[in-house]
Amino acid sequence: MSKSKQTTVLGYEYPDSPLGCWERLTGRGLTICRYLDEQNHTNHNQNKKAHRNGLHKPKANRHPSLRGVDPKFLRNQRFAKKGSLAVLRESKK
Repeated sequence: MSKSKQTTVLGYEYPDSPLGCWERLTGRGLTICRYLDEQNHTNHNQNKKAHRNGLHKPKANRHPSLRGVDPKFLRNQRFAKKGSLAVLRESKK
């Protein structure tokens, strides 16, 4: 069995603190262990970075993409457009 390391402070022996722990002495020579929290998230400086060149609206496309649309619908739409153009041409004459 291995002996754990100990720290001697003002005549008192304390076992070494676990990883992520820091110690400080109180007025009575006692040690208080406070665990350091790992930082999970911060939004620091993100707004400044976003506003450096100004915030812009996303560009709106004139016609939304038809990628991924049902092929049967697209085929019917193509014929419908062709038919409506033919009717417009005849009405102009």
